[in-house]
Amino acid sequence: MNDPEADDSSAASGDTISRWFDDYRKSAHFERLPDAHRERAWGSIDLFARYSHDYTGESPGQWSAAGVRECCLNILPRKITGDTALFEAVAPVLSAFFLHLDEQ
Repeated sequence: MNDPEADDSSAASGDTISRWFDDYRKSAHFERLPDAHRERAWGSIDLFARYSHDYTGESPGQWSAAGVRECCLNILPRKITGDTALFEAVAPVLSAFFLHLDEQ
């Protein structure tokens, strides 16, 4: 997920995620998600990006496999609160998002 256009400033990170999400929403990976997951896709991805940056120091474009694992398996479960639907959506949404990014 190395994107030379993505820098580590908060505003640029948000712009990068918005651009990536706009492309993702048009993808087959997004379309295969259930409606309930699609409704929570932006929130799930935004949470991941913010917490990844804040706790691992990795910005979009510099995400590593180790950083993604750390954020998904340790940071997010301990730091976020939400309804059951949010927690049920995070893993499938992020998996589909990362598959989409990998194909870009």
